[in-house]
Amino acid sequence: MVNLDHIFGVYQKVLSIREERLSFISANIANQDTPGFKARDIDFKAAVRSAASSNNSQLALKQPAQGGLTGFGAQDNYPVKYRIPSADSLDGNSVDGDLEKVALMNNVVGYNSTLAFIQSRKAELMQVIKGE
Repeated sequence: MVNLDHIFGVYQKVLSIREERLSFISANIANQDTPGFKARDIDFKAAVRSAASSNNSQLALKQPAQGGLTGFGAQDNYPVKYRIPSADSLDGNSVDGDLEKVALMNNVVGYNSTLAFIQSRKAELMQVIKGE
């Protein structure tokens, strides 16, 4: 049986990290007017380093009890950090809408790039399988 980890390398996990990061950024944007809400994000570089290391079992996808994949499972399995606010707010909310929109666009571009790489790798493999 073919091991997909050897074929696609770390990119399948990078795609999962980007998906999970998208949920954090979306939550930040959705709660930008919620008093006391603290903006959170995944430390992407640290998560990718963990995924690329030989001991990357901590980033393995987990199946929740109710079914369906939810990313990495428990929050403490990847480096989640609070954003440092650029300005103080009276209600304690640390979300900067403009910063979150930039982070969202960067994440979307990275997600699309990673997906394009995986798709091109898949196309190469299909050519090999078909003998073209």
